[in-house]
Amino acid sequence: MKVVVFIVGLVVGLGCGAGGLIYLKYGMSTEFARKSYNDDKNEVVTVSGTLTGEIEFPNNTCSIACYRDLDQCWIACVQAISETQLGPITAPFFHEISSWTANEIVATSSVSSGAFIACYRTTIKIERLTEQVLWIEEPVNQTEPICKDSENKSRKSSIEDAPRWKNMLVKKN
Repeated sequence: MKVVVFIVGLVVGLGCGAGGLIYLKYGMSTEFARKSYNDDKNEVVTVSGTLTGEIEFPNNTCSIACYRDLDQCWIACVQAISETQLGPITAPFFHEISSWTANEIVATSSVSSGAFIACYRTTIKIERLTEQVLWIEEPVNQTEPICKDSENKSRKSSIEDAPRWKNMLVKKN
């Protein structure tokens, strides 16, 4: 009887151990937070969430903070470059605010700065009433040698809930 209990315990232990290893190898993934929107209705609007669209790493999170007194929106992003590994956090960069109204904030990247030539102009539109963000990249400076390999088409993205949050919310409804 002791041998049978030992063998059953051994088989169960090996099965659980193997299941745990499989879970650790394939079951873990990087999950980012849900979309967040904050508006003090006067000086600061912040949005964070997953940048969606035609992007290299769809599991990502970006934070945008727009400051009326600075006339700038500051942005930083991080991407999951594998199931369990994050890439480096981007250094914070800013876009100049071209319009700030009760309904909308529009900020645009500069096309060039000194020796730096950009191949894309990025415009960020924040719809304050619906809390929606549109991120538009348009090709510029396409005749510059540095832009010879850049894609000559516009891309649109938005800030949404992270993919896993979207899947969980859809299943509940």
